[in-house]
Amino acid sequence: MRAFPAMLVATVLLAACAPAREASRSRTAAPAPAAAAPKRITAGVMGNPHTVYYFLGTSSVIPGVDALQELVGANLAIADPFEALQPQLAETVPSLANGLWQVSPDGRMETTWKLRRDATWHDGVPFTAQDVVFTDQLSRDRELPQFRQPATQNLVESVEAPDPHTVVVKWRAPYFEADQPFGVPLPAHLLQEAAATNKAEFINLDYWSKDFVGTGPYRVREFERGSHIVLEAFAGYVLGRPKIGTIEVRFIPDPNTLLTNVFAGEVELTLGRAFSPDQALDARTRWNDGKIEFGASYIHRVMPQLANPNPPVLAELPFRQALFYAMDRQEMADTIFAGMTSVPRSVLIPNQPQYRELEAGVPQYAFDPRRAAQLIESLGYAKGADGLYALAGQRLPNVELRATGGDDSRLKVFYAIADQWQRAGVGVDILVLTQAQNQDREFRAKRPAMVLTGGVANLGQLSSFISTEAPTAENNYLGTNFGSWANPRYDELYARYLVTLPRPERNQVLAEMLRVLAAEVPIYPILYQVDATAIGNRLSGVSPYAFGPKAWNSHLWDVTR
Repeated sequence: MRAFPAMLVATVLLAACAPAREASRSRTAAPAPAAAAPKRITAGVMGNPHTVYYFLGTSSVIPGVDALQELVGANLAIADPFEALQPQLAETVPSLANGLWQVSPDGRMETTWKLRRDATWHDGVPFTAQDVVFTDQLSRDRELPQFRQPATQNLVESVEAPDPHTVVVKWRAPYFEADQPFGVPLPAHLLQEAAATNKAEFINLDYWSKDFVGTGPYRVREFERGSHIVLEAFAGYVLGRPKIGTIEVRFIPDPNTLLTNVFAGEVELTLGRAFSPDQALDARTRWNDGKIEFGASYIHRVMPQLANPNPPVLAELPFRQALFYAMDRQEMADTIFAGMTSVPRSVLIPNQPQYRELEAGVPQYAFDPRRAAQLIESLGYAKGADGLYALAGQRLPNVELRATGGDDSRLKVFYAIADQWQRAGVGVDILVLTQAQNQDREFRAKRPAMVLTGGVANLGQLSSFISTEAPTAENNYLGTNFGSWANPRYDELYARYLVTLPRPERNQVLAEMLRVLAAEVPIYPILYQVDATAIGNRLSGVSPYAFGPKAWNSHLWDVTR
């Protein structure tokens, strides 16, 4: 009998607890909310990149390779849209103010980079100062000229790693851009042995494409040449895991096909040059799912061959100046680019207030057919019955003009120049190069006369006119002085420009360099290339660079729906 009250109490307690347990059970059994699907976007580039590393893709001038490198690789610091350096793999950028950039009385310098301690490679190996030292050694290897850094090659005495998180760069002389990173660091633990023992095949390693290991916000998951690359967010990225989980970049060489993919919703972001001005203007009015942003990054330029020109009259300054006066560049801007671009005053970045004063004294070559005729006739030439110039009864040989096919706007500029020179009395032979011919460095270096090409419009191209940058057999035709121009005055000015730290004095040297370039005409700056970037409406954080769309902040890109 004594057990009954206990049993009764237990029964009452169980009954009282039952609803609570049932409620608890029902809450536990309820299905959890579905996890948000990983964010994914599809981008497109107008080309077939064979690599994600920019220095191996420059010879083929494939749009978007620079953006691919910024997606998968990181640098000690990276430039933002205002050209200001932002720390990336380093804790801060060296400066005179923070004491990490020091100048000795004799002009020698040291810059110190403090590396972030949490930076890792995509394979989980810690990123260290030794990787920076290895990358510098690679840039000095004469058997691997693709990695060289000509602007600093002779100024840097050594790159040292006193500890795993410190890089000290010792400079032989002052250099105003000593706070600039040399290039995207490469992993010593993966490449050092191959660079030392297998130089012949080093640049053909799968590492440069499907097996790339970097320190950037995204890592390569899949690389199909001629098709696409799939990138996945790297959780260990030093600036934080990217918001978008997967980026597929499709390789679409034909601009019409690329535009069709944009209209169809298959591509919502383009990287690098993509559309002609006409296509971009049309897309701006027809594409409701996104916007078309315009910017200028490249400059259309004609480079005369001056090492062994054919016809030889190209070596005569009045003739080169005459060809400049014979070009109506404003008409090209108005008709080919619908007035969206401008005629360069020099080789500098367009529309930058800090350069306007420097360009004030630069000789200009506004369209002037009469002046062009006076200059050619000063060399003894006279027009024949066919309207073309001749000397002592011998017609002036045609000037060959080359350009690479595949870019609609560049070819329109190409044919316009040829027509304007022809109308000025100079016969022109035109040659449209294949991509294979364009990638043949020796073939490019040994051209007889003129080539229309593109170049980045920034201060970096000033090194392309020093005599030591002429492409020769000795440097495997990798020099960037495509016209093989040699001018001791310019060489001296450039050397002084590199080591002049105070900005006012340096700008004086820069202004004189610009005057020499314009007066001697080793380059014809034609027009700034108009770049159009397609950005889908659901993307946020993506903003075209002032001088070309880049992926400098891709870890902050997001999708809003």
